[in-house]
Amino acid sequence: MLAGVSTYCFRNQFLSGQHDLFSFLDKCKDELGAKAAEFLQDQFAAAKGNEPVRGFAHSSRVLRTPEYLQGLADKARKVGVVISAVSARGDFATESEAERAAEVAELKAWVDITAELGVPVMRVYGASRHEGMTFERSFPWIVEGLKEVTAYAATEGVKLGMEDHGAITRVPQVKAILEAVDSPHFGFLMDVGNFQHFGEDPVAAAEVLAPWVVHVHLKEAKRRPDGSLVACAVGEGGIDIPAVLKVLSDAGYDGCLAIEYGAQIDEDEVVRRSIAYTKRVLRDLSA
Repeated sequence: MLAGVSTYCFRNQFLSGQHDLFSFLDKCKDELGAKAAEFLQDQFAAAKGNEPVRGFAHSSRVLRTPEYLQGLADKARKVGVVISAVSARGDFATESEAERAAEVAELKAWVDITAELGVPVMRVYGASRHEGMTFERSFPWIVEGLKEVTAYAATEGVKLGMEDHGAITRVPQVKAILEAVDSPHFGFLMDVGNFQHFGEDPVAAAEVLAPWVVHVHLKEAKRRPDGSLVACAVGEGGIDIPAVLKVLSDAGYDGCLAIEYGAQIDEDEVVRRSIAYTKRVLRDLSA
């Protein structure tokens, strides 16, 4: 497994112009000690010539010339940082067939970008939370949309990883979708911290879902006296990270562990501590 980092950790630095994806790869190598990088679709908006749309970059506005994408892939190889995943979104929890079709088209465009970069995994969501919409009602739409995008991704050599996020945060929900889509090109992006946030035991979740895992977000939070959670460095919260990684390792997972720190406070230092801790756990696992 590789200790990596998501661009999400530094989204304010991207918004301010301090970084683009090229300079972020240098940051991974020179400042963070990260062996892998996950690119969120938002941070493509930092490319010269792009314009953010509703706060993030839609694929129609992404600077996706062959020169730009090949340049990113070449840069990653030069600095020795693996681009482990491209993270798009997706929301099929709507009665509108037209809106669901638009989500499919958007995700297919991001599959193209992922494939052109030579990246093997693309993150997707299945459903956001909507007032009055239940998981049971939206389930057929989620499966239908993800099946269509998965079939397209298979033709491009890309594997989708659905994250436990939004309206899909329970182990039985994730498992039901994985079994219904039923494709070797569709797997699970395990966000360890999301399970913690929604009251699931991340170790128990890993024991059930490890066979499907294609990518991992590592994040933790500390619990305040009032019961609320506040983001912290990995290894400094309440999750048994070594136990989670042991379960994944025993199941044969050998991909990226992308640090995902949500609070934009001391993010450089928190991410460095998180990566250093993750590397120590991985060394202990291999000893």
